[in-house]
Amino acid sequence: MMEPGDGLSVELRNIVEPLMELIEDGIIVHDQNRCVYLVNNATLAITGYSREELIGKDCHEAFSHD
Repeated sequence: MMEPGDGLSVELRNIVEPLMELIEDGIIVHDQNRCVYLVNNATLAITGYSREELIGKDCHEAFSHD
């Protein structure tokens, strides 16, 4: 399972995360394997999930309504 932040360097993460929080829309960042490694607070408010429930999950499984 991917650990939080594995997809971005620390320097890039320090730039991207604050910018993501300025946006009121939900943002989900995943890798080429669809593994979620960043979400903003708007995503959490919209979905009701915690960050821990999403990070490292396959985005299709996390948001499937089946």
